[in-house]
Amino acid sequence: MGIDRRAVIAAGAASAWVAATGARSQDATRRWMRAESPHFVVYSADGEREAREYALMLEDFDGVLRRFHGKQDAPAARKLPVYLVRDNDQLQKVAPGSGRIAGLYSASLQEIFIVAIKGIGDHSVLDLTVGDNVVLHEYVHHFIMQYFPDGHPSWLAEGLPEYYSTIDLKPKRVFVGGPNNLRAFSLRQRAWLSMDKVLGSRRTQIDEQSMSVFYGQAWLLTHYVWSNAERRQKLGAYLDRYRDGENAMTAWTAVYGDDAKGLEVKLKSYMNTRLMGVEMTRDGPPSPPVTVAAMPVGADDLLLDVLLLKRQLINDKEKQLARVRTVAARRPAERYSRLALARAETQLGDRAAGEALLEKLLAEKPDDLEALQLAAFSRINSADRRPADAPALMTEAAGYLGRANKLDPDNYLTLYGYARTQRGEGKPTENTLNVLARAVELAPQQPNIRMLAATTFMAAGSFDEARFFLEPAANNPHGGGLAAAAQKLLDQIDAKEAAQARPASKPS
Repeated sequence: MGIDRRAVIAAGAASAWVAATGARSQDATRRWMRAESPHFVVYSADGEREAREYALMLEDFDGVLRRFHGKQDAPAARKLPVYLVRDNDQLQKVAPGSGRIAGLYSASLQEIFIVAIKGIGDHSVLDLTVGDNVVLHEYVHHFIMQYFPDGHPSWLAEGLPEYYSTIDLKPKRVFVGGPNNLRAFSLRQRAWLSMDKVLGSRRTQIDEQSMSVFYGQAWLLTHYVWSNAERRQKLGAYLDRYRDGENAMTAWTAVYGDDAKGLEVKLKSYMNTRLMGVEMTRDGPPSPPVTVAAMPVGADDLLLDVLLLKRQLINDKEKQLARVRTVAARRPAERYSRLALARAETQLGDRAAGEALLEKLLAEKPDDLEALQLAAFSRINSADRRPADAPALMTEAAGYLGRANKLDPDNYLTLYGYARTQRGEGKPTENTLNVLARAVELAPQQPNIRMLAATTFMAAGSFDEARFFLEPAANNPHGGGLAAAAQKLLDQIDAKEAAQARPASKPS
């Protein structure tokens, strides 16, 4: 691949930004710090300065994305938590059994967040962004799903994060679209997938052996489209055809004129040219307000355990429960440890004991949003297992969620929980529909909320709205089983609409 040397030097990304604004400090006590900015909440155990600078870097990156995509004035529905861990051992506490990954984006119901290892990247000398590319890649996923939730084909859903992850954020200039050397390397070393497969496959349909070259082709195709104004302008027409169900390769040929082989030839030629990025000059990086505070001492031992509980992907529940019980017992009077214990008990252990602990916590602090939500969802989960008691339990849950809503009217988890308590045998009320629509608006990345909204709107006979909620879930390249379930619901809507469109047969 022909690569511009200036662009290679420019691929230092966030680490270069930190170097330009001051060296990172190391906090000998290793306390977890919490830095809150307009769009992010960054958690780091490497000191106050680390947390603050990382929050500023993410705000800078967010600002660039907004400028490129015309979302400068779009409000942030919620602040995204970003947890910075030191090594794979820490990451495994949040994602056990995930192997040697460098980070992940979790759109779990209880919290949508990124967790990543600082300064590791993809474990390769070719990774010039020194680890921050993992966070940047995952944030692009979050950003696209927040502001462009219509659904993208897998190649673009993965290609855009790869394209932006090599960004260079310098104080006086920003360079976007630099070479992604890891992806270029895979394209030189491996046989390419056919372009009709790249265009038409979901990420889950790509076998593990082909994943690296798929990411490489997705990055290169995105760079090819994004770097040229005419090709980028045509992308909207292509996506319209794709979302209407047209074959991906047929849609590409109709819009761009290339068949599969012709597109591959063009991309290989493009790969051997000097890749052109986009450079912007500026007076300096943004300086939004950032407040930093130390987390409670209990977070030093339990913060990663709480994240695992929020993901609800626990392999050994008894072992995890025993660990939280043991660690929380070290600080029996600390609120953070007691709240973590209540979460573990209601999810994994003695539900009654967990609910009793939550009542004590709420008696001490009635406006504790997290405790109110935990108390509510404990009842909701009990109702799922005890149908005879469900009406009373759902009424209790609705009471807690009503209190939570007064504290934060725009909390997606509260709204989702409230909608769960209102689902009965009758037709959904207008209020329930409005609550669910708002929950999806606040957390469009969360597939469970989309699925509940879709099925509820279907029950109300509002199939167009249900389709709007389902299509991004069905097209989510990381959607797995939920993506398949969403597609089944879309098929049901298609069948219902087709049946309604057929003229009634006349009696003979």
